Amino acid sequence: MKKRFDVATHNMNKHKFTRTSFFTLFLIFFIFIDGTYLIVTHPARRMFLFLALSLFFILFLGIWYYKQHTLIPNFIENRFFPVCLLMLGIIFSLFFPAGRVPDERYHFQMSYAYANLISLNKNPNEIRSEDLVIDKDLLADGNIDSSTWKNEQDYFSIFATKTDTDEFPKKITASDWSSNPPQLKLISALGINLARLLNLSGILLFYIGRIFNLFFGATLIIIAVRITPIGKNIMMSVALLPMTLHLLGSYSYDAGTIGIAFLLIALLLRAIYKSEKITSREMTLMVIFSILLAPCKLVYIFISFLCLLIPKSRFKDKKQAFLYKCIFFISTVSSLIIFRMPALRELTSSSSQLDVRGLETGTFYSISDVLLHPGKTIMMYLRTFHAFGDFYLYSMVGGSLGWLQDNLRAPYYLDGTLFLCLFIAAQRSNDDPYVPSKKSRMVFGLITVASVLAIMLSMLISWTFNTEIVIMGVQGRYFLPVLPLGLLAIRNHTIQIHANMGYALITGMTALNMSYLTLLTMLILST
Repeated sequence: MKKRFDVATHNMNKHKFTRTSFFTLFLIFFIFIDGTYLIVTHPARRMFLFLALSLFFILFLGIWYYKQHTLIPNFIENRFFPVCLLMLGIIFSLFFPAGRVPDERYHFQMSYAYANLISLNKNPNEIRSEDLVIDKDLLADGNIDSSTWKNEQDYFSIFATKTDTDEFPKKITASDWSSNPPQLKLISALGINLARLLNLSGILLFYIGRIFNLFFGATLIIIAVRITPIGKNIMMSVALLPMTLHLLGSYSYDAGTIGIAFLLIALLLRAIYKSEKITSREMTLMVIFSILLAPCKLVYIFISFLCLLIPKSRFKDKKQAFLYKCIFFISTVSSLIIFRMPALRELTSSSSQLDVRGLETGTFYSISDVLLHPGKTIMMYLRTFHAFGDFYLYSMVGGSLGWLQDNLRAPYYLDGTLFLCLFIAAQRSNDDPYVPSKKSRMVFGLITVASVLAIMLSMLISWTFNTEIVIMGVQGRYFLPVLPLGLLAIRNHTIQIHANMGYALITGMTALNMSYLTLLTMLILST
């Protein structure tokens, strides 16, 4: 029997194909525009071009939303947010010159080492002479001023001219490999290998690796937003903070860490709040991403304690629930020990050599110092919060980008507006209405507090000399992976917004980001 032609199905599929093609062309268009004016154009024109792009971008988002949001199911999380996140990530990636993200030179070298391993090169320290020039000349200085973009343009070309090989000046140690697990570096390494395969210039190789790292972290966040049953507005707002975008659009391993942390939180929240029986696929994914997150940074292991909130009713019986949770935690701790063994050994070993912090030398606090003098440790924490609490807050949202230099400092009204957006996202609304129980909110809060204290402890024993009375080296960006849980902890039944807030939050934060970068352009060109 001849199959009947379904006109409606044909038109629907055609419409889907048209939308997919549109999104693809949209991404390619903006990558081309951004790459053109942020790498090739004269620095003095950037402010005007960036302002024009900002206005066009916001106008486009408004028209697109009102044309499409009623036609596509879950339009905000499936289309609107992913496009905004990727576009802003690309803009941030190309706005900040090479090496102008904290520790990016180190992260680039580690990605390059993984690229060598993927290409079966036995020497992880080997590098093309073309790329070593970029490493030495552009990545060594972290400041941004009016000459930075112009200097970068001097190195711009399409293809590499120096194809012989050299080596990085500083050799990679076992501790470096331990601190940079493969799940955080392989994607950016693939971008580097692609650029080498095409014989692209050093500057293009650098930016392609950045873009690959962006798409890796952003993809994980997008999936997390789609599958989480609660807190979608929270995750989207945290993902669109200037600091999150700054990290995503760089070589920093924080991009992958934030993405993996968000996805693990989403998987665990789904396991906690779904009503039907948990599937073997769900259980496997939670174990996998807990294993992946644990070696990234020890301090985020507290996120895995969300597993304790999964109700027994979701399992076949109490025995399966207990057995699964035991396997979950054993696997997580084993992953941490296996991958981070060299770094853990350094923390627990005693050495007569002086510790080095930049150009300074001294002796860091040790675990024994913390345990034997609890009163002194508590006072260290209190003095640190008093001295640096405001810095932690504004550097967490992105009030100070780059290498924390003064001309990249956002005005306080922008910091305040970003915190207002986070506060609004934390409240229940028509499109994100669920309020966790008091027990769950307490656990969310404890996990957040434990992670913050652990972050400070890690810097106390690895970055603070025992002659100092405050903890040094802590930055607000370290709190981003657990920020969604902290915001969920303050959600309550008292405050409710009787509106759909997803569109307003995404559009508002997009406008804030574009305005911020336009302001930074003016500040940079004036120095």
